[in-house]
Amino acid sequence: MLTTSPLREVRRWDNSEALSVASEKYFAKVGRNNILYVRELNGPWHAVADLGPCRSGSTHAEARFTNDDSLVVTRCEAVQLIRADGQISFSMHAPKGRGINDAWASPNGRFVAAPTTTLGGLKIAEAFDMSSGRAPRRILVYDTKSGSPVASIKYTWVHQCAFSPDSSALAVLSGGIMQLYSLPRVD
Repeated sequence: MLTTSPLREVRRWDNSEALSVASEKYFAKVGRNNILYVRELNGPWHAVADLGPCRSGSTHAEARFTNDDSLVVTRCEAVQLIRADGQISFSMHAPKGRGINDAWASPNGRFVAAPTTTLGGLKIAEAFDMSSGRAPRRILVYDTKSGSPVASIKYTWVHQCAFSPDSSALAVLSGGIMQLYSLPRVD
């Protein structure tokens, strides 16, 4: 762990415990048994959420911190916002016929952005890098309070997203072009 101003080391851990995601307060990992584990930087691991089995047979889960206390977890064509204490604050499944393999959440937890693609033939084309022309790829941005999409953004093959620190905008890097999208003001 480094401080940002002088870039000097503050703490050090070895990677014997597969430390893959961290916030200023916690480490998190998804175990082979589909359990989300969280621990304070110098504390023991605690099981905070059972992610359950996937109907699709996929076992890959992705988790990352969105702020010091919350993680966005992508698994089984679904996305969840889970607090470090295990409370689930948002959950959604991919729309019918679409797949999700990644997600981002705004720092205040109000929005979730999930890139979606059509299932079936497109997945085979993507696996062999043969996708041609325009594919129905969309980043769906959800309001976590209402559960409804508030934006649908087209994207190309390679993409990355990031929310602004105040959660008022979403930056999308897609096809080498960076675009900034304003998000609705919510109370």
